[in-house]
Amino acid sequence: MSREIDFTKYDHCISTMPLFQNLVVHQIEVIQHRITEKQFLADAFLYQAGETSEALYLIQEGQVKIYRVSASGKEQVIRVLEQGDFVGEMSLFNDRVYDNYVQAITTTKVCVIHRQDFKEVLLANPQIAWEILAELSNRLTDSEQQTTLITTTSVVARLSNYLLAAYRKQQTPRLQLEATKKNIASYLGMSAESFSRGLTKLTKQQIVSQSAPNIIELLDKHALEKIANE
Repeated sequence: MSREIDFTKYDHCISTMPLFQNLVVHQIEVIQHRITEKQFLADAFLYQAGETSEALYLIQEGQVKIYRVSASGKEQVIRVLEQGDFVGEMSLFNDRVYDNYVQAITTTKVCVIHRQDFKEVLLANPQIAWEILAELSNRLTDSEQQTTLITTTSVVARLSNYLLAAYRKQQTPRLQLEATKKNIASYLGMSAESFSRGLTKLTKQQIVSQSAPNIIELLDKHALEKIANE
């Protein structure tokens, strides 16, 4: 007979991670002994391109950004991660060097589990492997959509698509930006200045309004959808 687990009695790393929510008590206790916690101040790197991959990082508190640097030195944000997300998963499959950078946006606490320890956890708990594969599939889809947006649409259309995606995720017309405008602009393949100009254009058309630095009010969803599809 199954019973509900009181996750609050376990290490905070366990209690906040969706990856572990379907495990039974003895599985959680095994994992708990293999996890260590680390804290990174804002702008500190969890890892950098060229370093050898060796661990999975689970975001406990704070935000980090994953980005690459082009040959010309331009930063391209791939994704912003927050509580419950993970990064470094490719280290689980082979011994390789990282090809991107992961940097703390705010003071960030992470749970770290090294490759060999996590391989043993996966062998004993295959449902976790399925959770990771599902997330990797979602990230691949997101990356393909990001590439399509950057290469085929205008600045305002990219911004409109981003705001609509935020609306679908947050389920409210009062959108909270989950990263700085600079990082969002980088993710969308534009400069911070272009991002601001695009937002100003949407504001003048009374499609959105900005009630606070990180709050966007969606006023006309239909008009935003029309621009996104142009």
